[in-house]
Amino acid sequence: MSSDGRYIAFSSDSTDLVENAPPGRQIYLRDTCAGAADACKPSTILVSADARGGLVGAENILPSVSSSGRFVAFLAVTPSHSANPPVAEATAAGAPNSGYRQVFVRDTCLGVSNCTPKTTRISLEPGDGPGTGAHPAGPALGGKGRHVAMAGAKASTLFTRSVAVDDSVFLAITNDQR
Repeated sequence: MSSDGRYIAFSSDSTDLVENAPPGRQIYLRDTCAGAADACKPSTILVSADARGGLVGAENILPSVSSSGRFVAFLAVTPSHSANPPVAEATAAGAPNSGYRQVFVRDTCLGVSNCTPKTTRISLEPGDGPGTGAHPAGPALGGKGRHVAMAGAKASTLFTRSVAVDDSVFLAITNDQR
């Protein structure tokens, strides 16, 4: 939830929350209009979006929202048998997505003019192969959306600058987000 309680990020597999919702568990952001002007109408937007409009084939879970509600980090767990691997606009060239846990940050552009919403892949970690009994851990997004703390420092491929906190947690610095 955003710091003022206006925006709530959540995961759902319902297909009637937004028009043309993709199948599977997706991340949504609800504007409750709490504390907003009377003209505000509560609304819901799809957050787990890639170049095709949704991270189809992935279970998108464990969202974390910035204090303003503009940025949302989440975990996408893609089974190795997925027929539709997700591809974010800012993915590394040639990196397969199937069978991985990936952390993404979505810039929704809420409250900003001249901004194009985009999804950035922050990390990629092997996730569902044999012997990986670990449970997925969600990302923790900083208040302004500039930093993302994540588990899995040893096994992750990072697509952005990062700092190791210890041998199992790292802090990623998101792309020039203001």
